[in-house]
Amino acid sequence: MMSQNSFINPFRYVAGTRALVIGLAGMLLTAIIAWNSKTHFDGVLDAHFGMEAPLSLFIIEGVISWLCAVVCFYVAGMTLTRSSVRIVDIAGTIAFARLPMIFVALVGFFVSGTPVNIEDIDTSFIVAGVVGMLFTIWMVTWMYQAYIISSNLKGAKGIISFIVTLIVAEVVSKLLFSLDYYDSFNQLNIN
Repeated sequence: MMSQNSFINPFRYVAGTRALVIGLAGMLLTAIIAWNSKTHFDGVLDAHFGMEAPLSLFIIEGVISWLCAVVCFYVAGMTLTRSSVRIVDIAGTIAFARLPMIFVALVGFFVSGTPVNIEDIDTSFIVAGVVGMLFTIWMVTWMYQAYIISSNLKGAKGIISFIVTLIVAEVVSKLLFSLDYYDSFNQLNIN
């Protein structure tokens, strides 16, 4: 039976392969909703609204964001702990931790697009940003729990390494997404 603590740390109840299957299904659902709401997850922590693209791009964005986090957290865990760190635990719990992004994708239905100028910012964009940030904080909370449980890191070492690794994962994902992938995707004509 799950308690209120499962909203903060669901990984006492789900991990490994089960978390991976649920997380990947959630990532696919998020991509489908994001495709319909035009919400892009082009970074481990990023969401942007308003650009139409094929469904395959939304799926690839989710996979790249997830893989960047998985690789970075796995390397950090392997480097910083003497405990056994299983890739399936990191991959599964990080995929599961992305479930709150479903709600960010739903928020995209209420946003007309990303403002180009400050004058274009309207109330719906501000509300969507605040709501999206709350769900992103929830995801980061779960990612932290996923990392410390999967790598058996505690205390300051766990907190500091999580923050540094999350920043590295975000930078790596943004570098990958900066490779002009929208234009490359359109040139490949993938639908």
